[in-house]
Amino acid sequence: MRAAKQRRNSLALRAARLLPRPFCACSSRAIKEAIAELPPTEKTTLANWLNAQDSEAWDRQIEADFSEGGAGMALLHQWAAEAGESMPLEEFLTERQN
Repeated sequence: MRAAKQRRNSLALRAARLLPRPFCACSSRAIKEAIAELPPTEKTTLANWLNAQDSEAWDRQIEADFSEGGAGMALLHQWAAEAGESMPLEEFLTERQN
C-alpha cells in the first residue's frame, strides 16, 4: 500500500512539473504528505532548493527596498545624514573617557 502511494505521489509531482506555472492541483496538505514520503536524500535536495528560493526572494526584496524609490530609502538617507554628524571612533572614545 505504501509503495503504491509513493508511486502515485511521485507521478503526481512529476506531472505537476509539466503543467504551466503557477498551476498546482495539490493542496498544501497533499504536498506535505508527499514530502513526508520522500527518501531522505530527496528531502535534503528539496530543502536546499526551498532555502535557495527563500534566499533569492529575500535578496530581491532587499534590492527593491533599498533602490531608488524603495521603502528603505528614507532610512538610508537618515543614516547618511547621521553619518555626516558623526565623529571618528578615537575622538568618541576620548570624549567618553573624560
